Amino acid sequence: MSFFDHLEEYNIKYSKCGEEVTIHESLFLSYTSITQLPDNLSVGRDLDLSDISITQLPDNLSVGNILSLNAKVISNIAYRENCGKYNRTIFAAYVNGEIQIAADCFLGNIKKFESAVDKKYSDTDAEKYKQTVRECIKELEEMKSH
Repeated sequence: MSFFDHLEEYNIKYSKCGEEVTIHESLFLSYTSITQLPDNLSVGRDLDLSDISITQLPDNLSVGNILSLNAKVISNIAYRENCGKYNRTIFAAYVNGEIQIAADCFLGNIKKFESAVDKKYSDTDAEKYKQTVRECIKELEEMKSH
C-alpha cells in the first residue's frame, strides 16, 4: 500500500501544497506495508515508524515531537544501542532541517540533548552519553559527505 493510499483508507487528514505534505497530528505507521515516505513530509506531533518496511527517512522530514523507528533497518541514520542508564537506543538523523538526536521520548538538536542529559545524569555518565551522541553525529555527517 502506498503512503497516500494508507492516509485515504484510514481517513488521516493531510494537506499537500506543492511538494510539501503536512499532517498536523501524530502519525502511527507501525505494522503497515508502507515502504516509502514522501519527501518534504511534516508531522505535527509524533511519527512512529517502528515495525515498518521503510529503509530510509525522506528528505526534508519534519517531526514536531517524537520520532520512533527501528534503527537497525534505516540506512540514513547513525545509532548506538544500550546507551545511558536505561540502555536505550539513540540515533542521529536529519530532521527539522538539522541533525537531531532521538532517544526514547526525546527529539532535539545536540544542544538540547546535552542540556537534558546534564540535568538527568551524573558528570561521568552524562559525558559518556554525550560522547556517544557526538560519535553518531560524526558518523551521520560522514555518510552525507560520501
